[in-house]
Amino acid sequence: MDLLTGAVIGRIGFSAYSVASIRPVNFVVDDQAVVFRSAAGAKIGPALRRSPVCFEVDHFDPSMGTGWSVIVTGLTGLIHDPERIARIDRVLSSWMPGALGHLMSIEIEQITGRRIA
Repeated sequence: MDLLTGAVIGRIGFSAYSVASIRPVNFVVDDQAVVFRSAAGAKIGPALRRSPVCFEVDHFDPSMGTGWSVIVTGLTGLIHDPERIARIDRVLSSWMPGALGHLMSIEIEQITGRRIA
């Protein structure tokens, strides 16, 4: 969890329309969930269906041959609670200009990791 909460960019893996996809997103961990914003489109479909997804963060230092990765699996959902949205918006940054419409969560059901030393 420390490695996950210390990262700011991760990748969500999901299936949309029978096609596997991976997309980078800015995220925060809030209330035992990975939370990110998304515009309407491919990523929003799994959230509306409460589909299982995976989420990955990593860091590697090629010069030292070291690194780590963390993989989260869980169900997606949309966040509607105004107080939670306001709290998350204070800490969630984005490289995308303007606000993206939907605040999504991945409820952490399983978390695994690996260190390369």
